[in-house]
Amino acid sequence: MSVATLFNLPDPRDPRSMAEWSFSNADSHLQIILAIQRQHGKLLTSYVLDPLPVEDIPTFLQRHQAMHADMASVTGIGTNNYTAIDFNDPSAVAYYFQLHAAEHVRTHNLLGI
Repeated sequence: MSVATLFNLPDPRDPRSMAEWSFSNADSHLQIILAIQRQHGKLLTSYVLDPLPVEDIPTFLQRHQAMHADMASVTGIGTNNYTAIDFNDPSAVAYYFQLHAAEHVRTHNLLGI
């Protein structure tokens, strides 16, 4: 799946859009982990990110943040604090999703994925 799908802001009321985003995000992380292992000889932890556990978003955000911190430690690409998203503020959610997608694109480009 294309990393570009991470730019699609999922609708929490639409299980299909949530599932597509969740799958795309997990797939991108797996591709990054495998590329880092091949290119840098480092094995990063692959946390379960899909399916998105809608009943436990805080734990998902912590695992997801750990993956981004691990990626950044190898690539040097700065990351953002995705655990601080205020899901009650639609503009903040949209902003973080854009930052997140751009970070994945930069990482894919750096690793030649």
